[in-house]
Amino acid sequence: MGAMARMPVVLMPEEALSQQLTAEGRTLFLADMGGKPVEQMPWPERSALVMGNEGAGPSEHWKTVTDQVVSIRRAKGRQTESLNVAMAGGILMQAWHIA
Repeated sequence: MGAMARMPVVLMPEEALSQQLTAEGRTLFLADMGGKPVEQMPWPERSALVMGNEGAGPSEHWKTVTDQVVSIRRAKGRQTESLNVAMAGGILMQAWHIA
């Protein structure tokens, strides 16, 4: 069975979620193209990673409440504008896991 059956899923407004995560003492990381390269990012144990919409990117709310903005650098000479959100999330979570 996939991870979806083993992971808690909660639906709530983003304002309530950001307040809850902050109250839990989590550092909020936002994935966005203009952020600090993932390999230079410190990943505190109590963190939360926010991924935006593939087309529109992260909401203005998340841009104002997150502590750090993290990005995945492009390979030299490559013109790719963005990655699929699932692919980017996997890369970022792996970096967080091994940090």
